[in-house]
Amino acid sequence: MIRACMSADGMGPIQVIDGILNAKKYIETVLKPKLIPSIRDLFPNNAPFIVQQDSAPCHTAKVCKAWFQNKGTDILL
Repeated sequence: MIRACMSADGMGPIQVIDGILNAKKYIETVLKPKLIPSIRDLFPNNAPFIVQQDSAPCHTAKVCKAWFQNKGTDILL
């Protein structure tokens, strides 16, 4: 799987993820170490943003939705 993020102001790093991505692995290998730093780089000064994802099971898992809610992040599935 390949993960990337982008905004009107630029593109974040591309990440290659090996193996099956379940909700726990998604949080531990993508959201915490990669997405948060990318958001900080792409949206300085706490500019508002929405995370858009497809409906992959790891994206729609309750634990992942709760993780985003805990961070105060809007998601679009």
